[in-house]
Amino acid sequence: MDEQDFWVRLEYRITAEFQGFADERLRRNWCDGLMAEECNFGGMKPSISGRAWCGTTGQDRWRFILVLPPGTDSYEQVDWSALLPSDRGDRMALAGSGGREHDR
Repeated sequence: MDEQDFWVRLEYRITAEFQGFADERLRRNWCDGLMAEECNFGGMKPSISGRAWCGTTGQDRWRFILVLPPGTDSYEQVDWSALLPSDRGDRMALAGSGGREHDR
C-alpha cells in the first residue's frame, strides 16, 4: 500500500468508525478527506499531523495526529499498511472540534 492509498482507505475507515457509534448524532458524521501538513520524525513520539474534513456535511475542519512507531525517522520508513486500523475490532480515538474524545 502506498501513501495515497493509505489516506483514501483511512478516510473510509473513519467514516465506518462514525457509523459504529451508539449516539445517532455521531453516526451522521463522515469523513471527506485528509491532508497531511506536518511531519515529526525521530524522537520518542514520531507523528504526522494535518487536517481532516469531517462532520455531518463532511466539510468541518478537524485536526488529526497520526502516531507513528518509535524509531520512524523519515517518510521512507513509514509502513503505510501497518498504520491502517483494521475493521475487525481495532479501535480509533476520534476527537471533535470541541476537543472531546468519543469512544465507541
